[in-house]
This record gives sequence, C-alpha cells and structure tokens, in this order.
Amino acid sequence: MKAIILGVLLLFPLNLGFTQSETGRAVIAGSVSDPDNNFVSGAGVTIRETQTGLERKLQTDANGQFRAAALPVGTYTVEAVAAGFGVARIGNLTLAVGETKDLNITLRLASVQTEVLVVEVADVIDRSDPSNSININSRAIADLPIRGRNFTEFVQLSPNVTQESNRFGIVVNGQRSINSNIAIDGVDFNDPLQGGPRGGGPNESAFFFPQLAVREFQFVLNGASAEVGRTSAGYLNVVTQSGANNFHGAGFYQNRNSVLTSPDAFGNDSSSNSQHQFGASLGGPIRNDKLFFFAAAEKNLVNIPYTVKFNKPSGNVVVPQDILSQQGEFNQKNNPLVGFGRLDYRVNPKNTVNFQYTYAAQSGLNFGGVSGQTNAASTNNTTLDRSSQGVKGALTTVFGPSLVSEFRGQWAYDNRIQQPVSSLAQVDINDFGTLGGSSNGTYIYDATRVQFLDNISWTRGIHSIKFGVDVNIEPERQQREKNYGGLYSFNTLADYLAALAGDKTKIGRYQQTIAANGRQGLYEKTQQEHALFFTDTMRCQKPDAHGGPALGKPDQSASSL
Repeated sequence: MKAIILGVLLLFPLNLGFTQSETGRAVIAGSVSDPDNNFVSGAGVTIRETQTGLERKLQTDANGQFRAAALPVGTYTVEAVAAGFGVARIGNLTLAVGETKDLNITLRLASVQTEVLVVEVADVIDRSDPSNSININSRAIADLPIRGRNFTEFVQLSPNVTQESNRFGIVVNGQRSINSNIAIDGVDFNDPLQGGPRGGGPNESAFFFPQLAVREFQFVLNGASAEVGRTSAGYLNVVTQSGANNFHGAGFYQNRNSVLTSPDAFGNDSSSNSQHQFGASLGGPIRNDKLFFFAAAEKNLVNIPYTVKFNKPSGNVVVPQDILSQQGEFNQKNNPLVGFGRLDYRVNPKNTVNFQYTYAAQSGLNFGGVSGQTNAASTNNTTLDRSSQGVKGALTTVFGPSLVSEFRGQWAYDNRIQQPVSSLAQVDINDFGTLGGSSNGTYIYDATRVQFLDNISWTRGIHSIKFGVDVNIEPERQQREKNYGGLYSFNTLADYLAALAGDKTKIGRYQQTIAANGRQGLYEKTQQEHALFFTDTMRCQKPDAHGGPALGKPDQSASSL
C-alpha cells in the first residue's frame, strides 16, 4: 500500500502553496545583483523557451528588478548580463500554468574575454499571491489510470473536492458546482446553465475534450486572483498541448473485452458488453521558431447489454404475445468523438497569434437505460444526439519590457437533444412493469457562447499592475418539461388489459403536461456576463547590503477588484 501511495505521489507532485492564478499563462520575475548583494540596474535579461524559441528581452529597472508576464507554459532558459560582469544563466527552468516564478540572479565579476555561467535554483514557493492550489502535470495526466478519459476527475485528488456523478460538476468545500469556473487556454469552458464543464448535464457523458490535448492544469481551491472572476468555489486553469521545433505525438488503444465478461447476477448473458477507446495526437513545426501545429482526436465506443424481464402478474392473467415479445436482451450504446486542433504563429518578436478549434459529438441509443435486468420495456428509454464546436483566437502583444497585452476571443456552441425512443405514453403497471414511451419527454439544450477579453500586464517600479475586461454573451434555449406524452398508472396488468378493451374506469391515474401557450416549459433567453478587474501587487522595500533602500524579493501583495 505504501508503494502505491509513493508511486502516485511521484506521478502527481502537489504544488500546494502560493500561486498567481495567471489564466492559461505564467510569469517569471526576480532581481539581478552583484557579488556584494547590490542590485544591478540596466542589466539585460533574456528569457527563452527551449522548445519553441520564444524569446523575451528585458532590462532591470533602477532597483534591479525585472518581470516577464503572460509567458506560455514550458521549459525556459534565463540569462542575465551587465557591463563588467559575466553571463549568469539559469537552465531547464520549468514554468507551470498559473505560476509566478521568482529568481534571484547573482552576477560574477569577469574580464571582457570571460563568460561566467552560474546555475541558479528558483524558489519552490511563489510568494507573490497567497492562493491555495494544486498543479497536475503532463506525466500525471498521461500515466495515472482513468477509465472515462475525463481529465477533470483528477481534481478529486485535492482535499475537500468531489465530482458530481450525474453531471460531472466540480464541488469544492461543499459549494454548488455552478460556482466553480473552468478555463482552457484562458477562455471559458463552462456550461452556462447547469454548471460544470461544457458538455455535462444530467446522465450525460463528460467525454467532452481529448485528454491527449491537455498538457497540464492548475486547480485553485480558494484565493484565485481578481482576473479569474465568476467563481466563489474552485477554479480549473487548463493549458493545452502545442507544437514545438521537434515532432511529438502519442497514440493509445484500450479495450474492455466481452470475452472476459461473466454473466450478471441474474444469470443473463453479458457477452456483448464491450468498450473500445482509441485516439492519437501529433504536434510539430511547420516552420521552426515561427509556426507550429498540434492536433488530437479520441473516440469511445461503448456497448452495454441489459435484459428486459417483466414481473409475473398477480391473478390468473394471460400475458398477450405482443407484450411478451418486448422481453429479451437489448443494448445501450454511447459513441462520443472529440477533437482538438491548434496553430501558433510568431508574427514578429512582439506579436504571437494562436488559433484553436474544438469538436465534440455524441450519439446514445437506449440512453438512460440500466445495466443488468429491468422490468421496463426498451421503448421506455431515450436517444441522445449532441454536437459541439468552438473556435478561439488569441493575440499576445509585447508593447515593451514592462507592458504586455493578451487579447482572446471565442465562439462556441453546445447543442443537445434527448428524446424518447417511442412517442407512446408511458404506462406504469404496479404488478408487472413499464410499457410504452418515456414520460421524460423531449429534452432540448442549445447554448452558444461569444466571448471577448483583454488583459493588460504593466510593471512600474514596485507595482505589478494587471487590469482587463471580459465580455460574455450567451444565447440559450432549453426545454426540460415532463409528461408531454402522458403517463398512465395501473394497479395490475388485468386492469391495463381491461382498459385496452374499453373499460376506462380501470385507469388508476393519468398525468399529462399541456403547453397552454404553446411555449410552456421552453426557456429562451440571452445571458450576459460582463466584468472588469484591476489588481496591483506591490513589493515591499528592503535595505540593500549597505543599509540603503532597495527592492528585494516580494513578500507582500495587495490587490483590489
């Protein structure tokens, strides 16, 4: 048992501590000093992502400080140099989503002909903003076992976090899942009506996004920065895979083999029980250090048998053959397909463009049926059809060493219709079973999201200022009214057969919903969510080596909304 726990911890490094909650991005900040611990102003700092060649050039301010905001997740090399000093280099610096990494770089004296390489170790804890979070890296996502390919299930490894079984919403500290917020690469991925991730909903598959496309994610339990908004519970901050200068990819196939399935507890044959999951991804350069692509797709084929067997009716009643013929083995099927594509283009050293496309489709037969044995006819089930697509664009502009803009926009829709297999009224017979259609009726869910947001990061003196605007427009249409087709209740099968013969007095109860104005039970509105935020993180002054005022490593922050 201890070995299992140790293995999980190795795959799942908990970065519990202080995080900045940068949406889909990260930050490198710090100071440059000389051997006497005096801060060096005007030192050149070069930050380079090793896989894509992305480069950001900065200079330290009058107090020897630098800050590079809105950096993509990745592995970086940081170099610092100043006149009269050798080069100090930090290599293999891993930057996780939502992280602010603080560096203290010390330059060494050197002659003009000498280069001094100093390997520094970054702080494990980010002191800039006290939020409680956990980071789940790509190794954990790829290697930890998960049957449903729903990466959000990993958040249950966090304390005080559970996931709803019926619609896969994330519940933090007992709060409703609709209070949580989910973002993928900095744009909303929420279900605007029901909460939880896009593509959720009662009894529906949460197979809404290819796990192969997820690079890593951060889950903020509480204390998210003002940039996040629209959450009083947890915040799931996801970043996707991207292309690099080297080609990389993955593929998988998983099979739940029906040959290894034994009969169920009722002795029914379950040999048609099967599940096939497969997918692949590929990313790489179209033009080195300039243009990259990444694509991933996953498919799930599920076939679950169940047996319909009616109860033996009370009394001496002969069951008609047309009713007996509804007994036997039937199958539930659920066949979702999800895909993701991404392009990253470095227009010039100051502008980077990103385009993304997401796709999800799902079809379910006898959806909502039960496994094993039931006394409800297969016509009492429903079918489900779902389609969802989304397009996202982003522009990151570096106006200068201290000013960065992140503009993002997306258009996405999620349309679902779940309807009875049969248009007949549902018939409940207490001593026998259920015949006819489903009283749940036709369930319609159509939601569209149009979102634009712009975040500005500005560093000036002791201030790290961030402000922005977020506009969400969400036209929605939903119908969830029951009993449009009618619901009959009978005490015995004999009463039901007598009613079919014309004796309506045998009907125990009849219920039906009637749309008096033709629109009852149908919701059609446009939801709008608009937000502004402003936050200022300030570093405290600390004395330098000679007792004079200077700026050291940040140990306090202040923010306002």
